[in-house]
Amino acid sequence: SCQIRAMLFTHILTLLLGASGRSGLITRWSRPSFRPSEVMCLVHIQPVYAELLKGHNIVLSCAVLELFQFRLQILPCFLQESDESCKTLKESMTHWLQVFKFPSVERTTYDRCECTVEHQIFPLLGEKVVGDITAADLKEVLNHWMSNGYAYTTVKKVYIVLNEYFRYLAQQEILAKNPMNSVPVIQKSNFMAAQNKEDLPSQGTVTVFTPEEIEKFKSEAFSTYSNGKPKYQQPAAYILMLNTGLRTEKLLGLLNSDINLEGRYLEVCQNFKEVCRREGTDYVPGREVKIGKTKTATSKRRVLLNGAAEQAAVRELRQERYFGPKSPLVSDERGDYTRPVNFRKRYYRILKAAGRATQPQTSLRHAVDKRRETARRNPQGTFTPPSSRPSGPQYLTNH
Repeated sequence: SCQIRAMLFTHILTLLLGASGRSGLITRWSRPSFRPSEVMCLVHIQPVYAELLKGHNIVLSCAVLELFQFRLQILPCFLQESDESCKTLKESMTHWLQVFKFPSVERTTYDRCECTVEHQIFPLLGEKVVGDITAADLKEVLNHWMSNGYAYTTVKKVYIVLNEYFRYLAQQEILAKNPMNSVPVIQKSNFMAAQNKEDLPSQGTVTVFTPEEIEKFKSEAFSTYSNGKPKYQQPAAYILMLNTGLRTEKLLGLLNSDINLEGRYLEVCQNFKEVCRREGTDYVPGREVKIGKTKTATSKRRVLLNGAAEQAAVRELRQERYFGPKSPLVSDERGDYTRPVNFRKRYYRILKAAGRATQPQTSLRHAVDKRRETARRNPQGTFTPPSSRPSGPQYLTNH
């Protein structure tokens, strides 16, 4: 059979090529599959074949020729079955995400990466064969979303995913050259100029509540109907954010046992996440709550409570709903964790009713940062070095 002939000729060539200094080639020939970079190794048989004919070694020259022709006949079949470069980008990248990306990153990071692939990459390149994709094709994808007015961070995520994927293909020698090496990193200043937008510094794009806006927000958040029933559920949670600077995922992950009113502090011990529901690595419609450790070691910390955070926030939250020390501080009607989407919608309803422009929830945290910066400055407006600041716990002014 063909397999027996191949084994026989392989054994003969092992002896032959060992004498010719080409013994390393035989290990690649005897493998059941090839990479594109190894196809050219077959041409090395031609000098050996010529030397044998010149020495009138007809038997071995026929063996070399037979094996050369045999491998050329079956080579396309092996390449078709095993070579990743023959698959479509959608098929290959989906497999890469599930095998390499899913087990190595946080669930929220994987959900965001999968969303980028599904909405920004597959619609333009999903049906294209991986081996046919050029640097121009990849650059056109980035240019497409830039010209359509998408944010710089969104297009940068597309660049990062494509760069990681094609670097993997090049490392595995699936592709001889990484096309992303010819796609330059997008500079933010050039990106914003192409969209006729101003490249503002990061502090220039931060929105902060003014004292007047804070008072209007609090007035609306704690307002009631004519019968005395509160308009909004757990408005004190936003006051707690305003006085502690906690992120939404940290606030919603707090348990009642994490609050120490006697010591006037709370402890951030876990992180709250809402991720896509999955069966293994496959997406299933719906969302689920995932409670886990904090992102970094420094995220697990103790936060001091000023008077407003202690009274208006913690005590009022417990008075409105309390299901035990191990229940969430900001819980729903059943004592479970509050979903971030509901918490966010309630926040925007309060803003709209207060007549304020739409501002992200991070504006509550930025108000805390601004007060901390103000507390570090003396009445003349100059910065007070850490060595000159009073010792002991420093509580923020009430809001």
